[in-house]
Amino acid sequence: MTPAELREIRETIEREIRTFSILGLPDDAPPLPRPVDGAAEAEIGSALVGGCITIGDLPGLHAKHIEHPYHRVIIEVAPTAPADPDGCLSLEYLENELRNRGHRGDLRAWLLIVRDEVPFRGRESCLIAATRVRELWRRRRIRTRMHEIDAKLCTDATTADDALAEFRKMSERTLGPGKTKAA
Repeated sequence: MTPAELREIRETIEREIRTFSILGLPDDAPPLPRPVDGAAEAEIGSALVGGCITIGDLPGLHAKHIEHPYHRVIIEVAPTAPADPDGCLSLEYLENELRNRGHRGDLRAWLLIVRDEVPFRGRESCLIAATRVRELWRRRRIRTRMHEIDAKLCTDATTADDALAEFRKMSERTLGPGKTKAA
């Protein structure tokens, strides 16, 4: 092969990669963001750090429901974190926990902002925020499972009947048995 033929092959491959890349063409719309409510997560984290509520006041809320990694750590350690004399969780303890889990940066400043600048709107507001966070977590789980099923369908790794069975099983876990027939 001549250098000109190799250059032509290389240019053709580059053009095809750009045209049919996994990321799509430059004018494609950006993907939709994951369903997350950062304000609700911040409100819960602020109320916990500020000592206004305890994790026991938010039934059913677990760290796995939180998307933001710092807030997730706060939810995990809040039950065992020592409190300062003013009732707030110990910022030193929280900062050490964040650092021990690999988080870097000015964590002390972030904790001060969470404690002092995010307003506490009351227990009812925190309950509503916790409910919203749990709902969005469920949506993320469903979307992830649907993407997995879609990928299997696109690659012939499953059949349509198996995919429908997965959807039924997923909806029974989400809605409860017997609820899927009416839907």
